[in-house]
Amino acid sequence: MELKYYFLFLIFIIFFSCENQKTVENNNEKEKTHIIDLTSLKKEDEALIPPIQSINLLPIKIDTSHLIAHIDKIFYYHHKLFIIDPKMKSINVLDTLGSFLYKIGNIGEGPGEYTSIYGITMNKEKEELLLFSMEKRKMIKYALDGRFLEEKDIPLFIYDFLVLHNEELIVYLNYNGDEKNNHNLLMLDKNYNIQENYFPFDYKDYLSISFSGGISLTNDGFLYASALSDTIFQYSSKQFFPKYILKFEGQEIPSEYKVSASKKMDFIGRNLSSVSYAKNGFIKLKQFLFLPYNEKSRLKFLIYDENTQTVYTKEVLEANHVAFQMLSWNNPFIGIKDENTIIGLIDSEKVEYLKKNDPNFMERLKQTPYYDQISQMQDDNAFILAFITLK
Repeated sequence: MELKYYFLFLIFIIFFSCENQKTVENNNEKEKTHIIDLTSLKKEDEALIPPIQSINLLPIKIDTSHLIAHIDKIFYYHHKLFIIDPKMKSINVLDTLGSFLYKIGNIGEGPGEYTSIYGITMNKEKEELLLFSMEKRKMIKYALDGRFLEEKDIPLFIYDFLVLHNEELIVYLNYNGDEKNNHNLLMLDKNYNIQENYFPFDYKDYLSISFSGGISLTNDGFLYASALSDTIFQYSSKQFFPKYILKFEGQEIPSEYKVSASKKMDFIGRNLSSVSYAKNGFIKLKQFLFLPYNEKSRLKFLIYDENTQTVYTKEVLEANHVAFQMLSWNNPFIGIKDENTIIGLIDSEKVEYLKKNDPNFMERLKQTPYYDQISQMQDDNAFILAFITLK
């Protein structure tokens, strides 16, 4: 076993022996592991007031010339919204009123064209959008005004990636490996050459899982979680450490089933009603972690405040703000507007479900400024963005 992974193993033993502590101190104050314990929530926790300053809704205006079927993520830059829709294989750019401005790229196999959208990220320092097209295994670069800049072949199965401040790329394979690339994370230089690799796996015994695991930028690095995991790692100062360890109310996956994704899926398939794990789409904003997760086959989310070590559960958030009740089941948090504001997604499917199944929903909605906007959601592909600003 390599020394760095042996060291991580020893750290895990120390962390899990400290069950009564909410955090575990490392040598560096920033390298603090937070235990998010969902098994010890008390009745008085239901009376918590989330640190929400405001929630503003923005309906997306859709017509037949630019349909949107699914919103996977949003990039906000210079008063423009870059809407990523992997189902329609489109990148639509909207203004801050929700009106269509232009598209970036086209479906095809020619220069600057793509056949799918897997990984996609924005380099705000260079004002560029980078997209990986899986079938042709090529990285395509666009200017933010839509101009095609360049493309380059990359012999990898990239599931997602991020651009770091020095133009290095961190690549998440999500177990789409081969004999040469059998690490779940790769560090590439700006010319897409592999510089480092992290978290090895046996590519013959792993499955790619779309609904769990992923990577997310932070101010000093990025967060990483493998599929069906209860641990989220922070990368900063050129090293990884466990940033968040989740203790679920539901059944955790036994260690003997964590050795490969196929074994994890086998366990989940036989214990679907009781298993729990972190989902993808987690976002760090200031000292707050926005985390979707699965608990006993129910999709939930929470906000965790590192400074106060407070967990604001889905139930607490919904009780205080009806907008949280309307957030999408699968993608509740899809982007960041600024250092204080996260972007949530409200879709018509969730709203229609609440109208039919929650007798108090419309009455609660009437007490808010959202009533007119929400009550007019009719189209199956209607979307509203929720700009959630923290105090």
